[in-house]
Amino acid sequence: RRQTEAYSRAVKHIDMQNKQEKKSLIEECAIVSPQGKPNAALLEVLKVLELLHDGTLNSIVAITQKKFLQTSPDGQRRERWELEEIMPEFRKKLMPHLDKLGMVDEIPPSKEKYDGVFMLGELVLGVRERLSYLSRLWEKGTRFDKIIFLGGERPLMDSGRETPKTLLDRNNKELPIREDWLPPNALPTTEFGMMKLVWDQAKLPQGLKEVKVEFVNAPLIYNPKTGRVDRPTTKDTIEKWLETNPREGKFLAISNNPYIGYQHSVLKTYLPRGFQVETVGPKAPLNLPLSFYLGEMARWLYQEKLRLFEP
Repeated sequence: RRQTEAYSRAVKHIDMQNKQEKKSLIEECAIVSPQGKPNAALLEVLKVLELLHDGTLNSIVAITQKKFLQTSPDGQRRERWELEEIMPEFRKKLMPHLDKLGMVDEIPPSKEKYDGVFMLGELVLGVRERLSYLSRLWEKGTRFDKIIFLGGERPLMDSGRETPKTLLDRNNKELPIREDWLPPNALPTTEFGMMKLVWDQAKLPQGLKEVKVEFVNAPLIYNPKTGRVDRPTTKDTIEKWLETNPREGKFLAISNNPYIGYQHSVLKTYLPRGFQVETVGPKAPLNLPLSFYLGEMARWLYQEKLRLFEP
């Protein structure tokens, strides 16, 4: 009997190790190989759209930047929430190929235990959606030692997306608010403060609220080329966090599609080698315009070019 119990424990241990070493889905969906060779699904997207290229990453980056990234009348690159629909007639043909690139469905974690979790910045609804997803992972058994909210001094939008009404909305569809939560005397005015507010007001499963939490506040960035002050990017928030001399380890990053591939590439570009990262998140909204997918594809390809060939 003792031998049987020992055997069972050994099998369980091996199964756990195999699960821990399973390759992450986002790595399996890589848009290019480590040598920069384009994924077959990417080539199909370019073929459907009849975009000319010579098969090299440089050529593909150039054409996708030109065709997929939108600019405002003053020549500035548009934010995701400012995009206009493009090429809607190609949606039906392109979605299966975008799905193969890991840009459509949920990307779940491959492990049960991580040293930490990065919560990537977003508008308030996106932050709530990502925290809700992390909550569901916790309920399924995923564990981690700390949560790092990667935020910054981006001013909250004064449109309907981040108004006081949105910040205080107890009927929001993304994340339930605690019944005993009371609004602060002054509402936040930046992404950093908004992320703290969302964490404080969130109704979360038992144990998750007790996990150690860190909040990163990256400053606004002065752009000497344009004379503008830009919001901090994921790169800026990572670099700000690294100033705290964090311990290396295995980290989970929470995003949502169709942004997972691009943000995974950013994290791999700027995190030192000792930090292993796996980016995951929920599926893309059902009727998300094609322009969001194509814009993220262009950003992802450009970031991979930086990561692989311009260290």
